[in-house]
Amino acid sequence: MIDCNPITTPMMSSCKLSKVGSDNVADATLYRSVVGSLQYATITRPEISFAVNKVYDRRSTSGAALFFGPNLVSWWSRKQQVVARSSTEAEYRSLAQATADVLWVQTLLKELTVPFSTPTIYCDNQSAVLAHNPVLHSRTKHMEIDVFFVREK
Repeated sequence: MIDCNPITTPMMSSCKLSKVGSDNVADATLYRSVVGSLQYATITRPEISFAVNKVYDRRSTSGAALFFGPNLVSWWSRKQQVVARSSTEAEYRSLAQATADVLWVQTLLKELTVPFSTPTIYCDNQSAVLAHNPVLHSRTKHMEIDVFFVREK
């Protein structure tokens, strides 16, 4: 990736997309064709996903991948149900959901009597270091439940 050529985003990042002001579509077949083309474009060209995504809702996208050894056994990516006040809060909500998913898979493996080692959860956000800090600050008290859940498990 060092020698790759950078490209600009095909849409200005200051553009706001919203539901307000949309008119009824005159030709539903043409509309479906255009939407299908945009969906295809987001899958095959990830660098343009910003332009065809609904960014107006301000909800963060969480995702996780669970591996059993080298094998991927579960994965998900979805919008969070609430608007996070900070990227730290969004990461903790995602981390708490991933922890719950790991606990579910552990329970399943125990019921199936499949031996497994203690799982390790990785997070790509520097703010997640707060999970190891026993002192919560006033700026992070609104997300105490997620922090304590991740710490406890």
